[in-house]
Amino acid sequence: MNECVITRFNDKESSDTILYKNRDRAYKPNLEIVRELVNDIEMVYIRDIDTDWSEGINSFGIGIVSSALSVGFDEKEKKIIKTTGKKSHDGSIIRKALQNKDLKSTAKTVITQDGGVRGHTFISTTDKYIILESTSAHKAKFKADKNKECIVRTNHGYYHIDAGYTSGKSYLSSKIRKELSLQFIKKIKNYLELPRMMRKQLNKDSQLNPVRLSGKLFTTSQIMMNLDKLELHLYLIDKNINSYKGIREINIPEGYTPKIKISVKSVK
Repeated sequence: MNECVITRFNDKESSDTILYKNRDRAYKPNLEIVRELVNDIEMVYIRDIDTDWSEGINSFGIGIVSSALSVGFDEKEKKIIKTTGKKSHDGSIIRKALQNKDLKSTAKTVITQDGGVRGHTFISTTDKYIILESTSAHKAKFKADKNKECIVRTNHGYYHIDAGYTSGKSYLSSKIRKELSLQFIKKIKNYLELPRMMRKQLNKDSQLNPVRLSGKLFTTSQIMMNLDKLELHLYLIDKNINSYKGIREINIPEGYTPKIKISVKSVK
C-alpha cells in the first residue's frame, strides 16, 4: 500500500510556500535524487529506482507531490512491476510536467499525459495551486486556488467520496492521520521543524501515526520542498529503505551553477 500524507502550507516565519510528503510503502525502496536540465529548466526530483516513481521541484518554483487512492494496486506495486516489467507511468508524467514554466501548462501535463497521474496530486507555485483527484475508475476533478489555507490529503476521496478508503480501520486511519498532520503544522513556527514533528510517535507501532516507523506499512522517507527558496529536502528513514544512491546528474554542463538546493539527512 501507499498510505502517504501530502500537504501544502505557508511557513509562519517567512510565508514561504511549502510542499511536504510522508512516503509510506510495503517494501524497502532504492532511492536516488536526480538533477536534470531540460532547455533552461532545472528539475530536481526524487526517484524510486524499482518503480520509477518521481516527485520534485523545478527552477520556476513549481512543485508536485502525490498520494495514492488506488490502494489495491499500491499494496502489490513492487511485485507487479517485478513480474510484468512494466513500471508505473506516474513518475514519467511528473518528470514531463516539471519541464513546464507555468502552473497551467504543468497541470495540463499531469492531467492529460498518458491518461494522467492517479490519486491526490498537488501542483503548486509560490502563490497558486491546483489539487487534482483521479483514479482509474474516476475522472479527474480538480480545484484551482491562490489562498494560503493549509491543505492535507491522505487516502480517502474528497471530490470522489467513493474513492480510496471509505470505511473500516483504514478509513479511520486516513482521517486521523489527516487531522494529526494539520495539528502538527499549526504547532510549528518554522517549516524545518515539521519532519521531526511528524515523526512524533503518539502510539508506538500504531498505523495511526503520520510517520510509521514499523509495521506492515512504514514510512520510508519524508520529502519537503520550499518553492520560494528553491529547496528540496529529503529525510531518509534509515531502517526503512534498502539504499540511497546519491545525486545523479543528467544534461548538467561543466561549470553549471545549480539553482535548486538539495539537502539529504538520515534519521531514525
